[in-house]
Amino acid sequence: MISKRSFTMLLKDDLKKRSWLLVMSFLVFCLIFPGVILDNIQGMISIYGETDLSPRFLNALTYSGNNYYALAVVLMAAICALTGFSYIYSRPKLDFYHSLPVKRETWLLLKAASGLVIFAGATGAAAIEELFMGAIYHVADLNLVQAVLGKFFLYLLIFLVAYFLCLVAMLMTGKLLVSVLLVPLLFGFTGLVAWLYRLFERTFYTGYLEQEIPNLFRKYPCPATCMLDLTEKWNQYVENGLSGDLPFLELGILILFLLVEILLSVCLYRNRRSEAAGNSVVFPKIGVLIKILAVCTVSLAVGIFLKTFSYTQSDLWFFGGIALGLLVFTGVVDFIYYTDIRNVLKRPLELLAVTVLTFGIALVFRFDLLGYDTYLPDADKIACMSVNNYALANVYHQVMTYTEMSSTSTTSEDSTQVLDSYQLTEFEPIYAMAENGSQNADRGTEEDVTKILVDIRYNLKNGRVVYRTYPVDRDVFEENAEKLYEKPGFIKAMYPIFGRKCEEISSIWAYGVNTRNGSYTFQSQQEKEEFAKAYEEDLLTLKYSDISGSELLGTMSISYEPERQEVKNGSIEANLISDEDNGYPILRSFTRTIQVLEQFGVVFPDTLDPNEVRALTVWYENNDFALNLLAVGAGETDLISDSQKKELLSMLSYKYCTAPDTDDDIYYITAYGSDDDYLQTFMVPGSELPEDIRTILENNMRQRTSEKSRITP
Repeated sequence: MISKRSFTMLLKDDLKKRSWLLVMSFLVFCLIFPGVILDNIQGMISIYGETDLSPRFLNALTYSGNNYYALAVVLMAAICALTGFSYIYSRPKLDFYHSLPVKRETWLLLKAASGLVIFAGATGAAAIEELFMGAIYHVADLNLVQAVLGKFFLYLLIFLVAYFLCLVAMLMTGKLLVSVLLVPLLFGFTGLVAWLYRLFERTFYTGYLEQEIPNLFRKYPCPATCMLDLTEKWNQYVENGLSGDLPFLELGILILFLLVEILLSVCLYRNRRSEAAGNSVVFPKIGVLIKILAVCTVSLAVGIFLKTFSYTQSDLWFFGGIALGLLVFTGVVDFIYYTDIRNVLKRPLELLAVTVLTFGIALVFRFDLLGYDTYLPDADKIACMSVNNYALANVYHQVMTYTEMSSTSTTSEDSTQVLDSYQLTEFEPIYAMAENGSQNADRGTEEDVTKILVDIRYNLKNGRVVYRTYPVDRDVFEENAEKLYEKPGFIKAMYPIFGRKCEEISSIWAYGVNTRNGSYTFQSQQEKEEFAKAYEEDLLTLKYSDISGSELLGTMSISYEPERQEVKNGSIEANLISDEDNGYPILRSFTRTIQVLEQFGVVFPDTLDPNEVRALTVWYENNDFALNLLAVGAGETDLISDSQKKELLSMLSYKYCTAPDTDDDIYYITAYGSDDDYLQTFMVPGSELPEDIRTILENNMRQRTSEKSRITP
């Protein structure tokens, strides 16, 4: 045993030997980073003045180069670990330390305590500086104290995690170069594997649906990802005025990583043989395992990289890249381990093992040997299901938020958000789609244009949640979509207005055959209630076939009251500029809604008024010029008569305002009003145009094409 007095003396001696590191730590954390914070505060004062300075001061604490600060903490931890335990690479030094009457555990504790003092001393002094700066600017309150102390202990934890992770790498190796190469591998290897796994799913599985990570291991597979997420959430917490949820989950996971690293460090240091110093790998069996895992992972990454960025994206690039990676990186690792070119690729069993493992994994993903795309659980194992496709209800939510620091626009078009928003226990139509899609995926018809890609979520009775994308036959999709619209609650799940309070509604915008259909801002609560009640009643009568049928008169956007979101301590205000739902259908059968909208001056005509149309321009999809059906300039004549104009406009309903599902020749007809006001563009298949008008268009386009060919040399 060693006394407290002796321990203190050894600690002082170690700090004295590493005084240069202590000076560097104070220079970085007590001078450079506080200077950056001070510069940010001065910049904010010059822009916004000294009013409401407290929230901006908190923002400066997190805005002052967070990534650089975290990187500096990790580098300081690595330097402390390296300088504290550099003696383990030398056999004479190692024999000397182990000959002293001090337990190995005590040396480990001593060096760790020394590194902690070097870092904590500097960051503790920096925390005092930040509090003094707050006092100078008259913002030193309890929130500032909490933010400064929270930052101090947060990065202290990150320092310890990085320190012991570097120590584990050093204890597993006997050469400095190998330790330096192993550190980033330990920091992010499992994170790289998790990312690579999702990349393989996205590349080879047509049924893969991007989703939120469902379990903690895939979300925080390594210390690096957990550190990044923890610092990001802490910064958001501080920027919001210390309001909201604290990142306790990430904090707990990082502490768990630290405990595991400490346990590994003690075990490795206790069992590390002195004669292993100078060897590339101290524990040979662990070295072989690291080699196999590293070479396998890098080879798979090379293969998928070459496949993704090659022009043809063929399997030749994929498997050839893997073979190349195996040979090159096996040779690199052999050279690092044995530092002798003669020993490169001289371990046939190890090369065979990594080759079998790597190509085995590649074949599993490439040929879907585990049946990922054809996954279909038994119906009796499913508790509930949900389905999403753009064709089911083309309504999306959009938000625009502005603060003094930035503005952001978000659109909730993520399919998983829709799938997570509702669940149906009567899921027979959804299951029928999944069954058909599973069979199509098995037949390899996922790229057939006659199929519709459908996203599905399974909630299994055992608690598991599974997402898949299936190529479903169009007729099967449409048949079961009709059935879904008859299911209780499905329409309410598809259309967000049912989840909003009517008093939140602010205004509406109409989009029909005339882009100037109108808009209206509600003036009273009674008007909002009248509109919401009428439209919700009409929506509940909606059928799937009505969404894209001839009964569709247009769509409508609903805006909601903007909010001013203020945090508890008066932090930077966030102004919600716009909050709206877009794409609500208006059908001819929505008589209650149409009647209410007409009271507000918003109309949805079936077709354009011929008297309002002053110009009609036609573009053909394969030509680079336009035809004016109506004279717009001097010397021009109308290509169509008034009766033909009325006939054409009478057929241009709203269904032609969206791209048709046909391969026929498409004519793009744009209508203009007086003063060249844009009215609407219609996309009409040539086969659906009146015969006489189509003949006029074809003749004139042939003539224009012929004239252009004579002019062009």
